[in-house]
Order: sequence, then structure tokens, then C-alpha cells
Amino acid sequence: MKNKRFEIDSTDINAKTDKEFDIRILKTQTSPSGETLTEVMFPLSLQIINDCGAGVEFNVIFTEEEKLEYDGDPSSFVFQRVPKDGIVQTDHTNFYKAIYIITRGYETSATQKLIIECLNYRVG
Repeated sequence: MKNKRFEIDSTDINAKTDKEFDIRILKTQTSPSGETLTEVMFPLSLQIINDCGAGVEFNVIFTEEEKLEYDGDPSSFVFQRVPKDGIVQTDHTNFYKAIYIITRGYETSATQKLIIECLNYRVG
């Protein structure tokens, strides 16, 4: 089972700027006939571990069109808050085939990294 981890430094959290991560994994293989095959893998669950000491929030983007909309007007998107010293976990019922995760701090008291774990990747 494949997993992927992202860490956001406390200085980035305290700056209150958006940090974007492409959470897909591209799996490339060569077929017996020599053709290159690429499969896109998506995490089935997400875990955000907020031990950083500051309040943070996140949003998940599911399509490239939605990403373009976000890039054009980030203020039109609502973020979900992650409690201080808390863990947010989601599963495939509301997370499957997510492409990007965006995080940002809303406080400036971070002293440690924020950890995002994308778990149990499967081919979409």
C-alpha cells in the first residue's frame, strides 16, 4: 500500500499563506509491446496531524477546472478548520479522487511542522 506524507514548516504556517500540494501519484510502466502506460493513483484517506501549535485550515480540490477557479478567486472557497492539537481524518466516501490539498494557518503561533498524510493509494 502506498502512502505519501507532506510537512509544512512552522514559518509557512505563521505566514498565513496557502500551501498547495498535488497529492496524486503517477505510476508509469512499460507494456510488453514497449508502450508507456501511465496510471493515476489517488489516496483513499487523508490524515492531518496538527501538533504545530497554531490553528490551520485546509481545502481539497477535485478537478483541474476547480483548481483554475481557486487560482482565479481563492476567497470564494471555504476552508475546513483543523483544531489545535487535533487530527482530522477523512475516508474515500468524501475524499476519493482528490487532486490537490491546500492548507494555511490562521494563527501565528506555530512552533512545529504540520503533517499531512495521504494514505492507501489506489489506481483511479
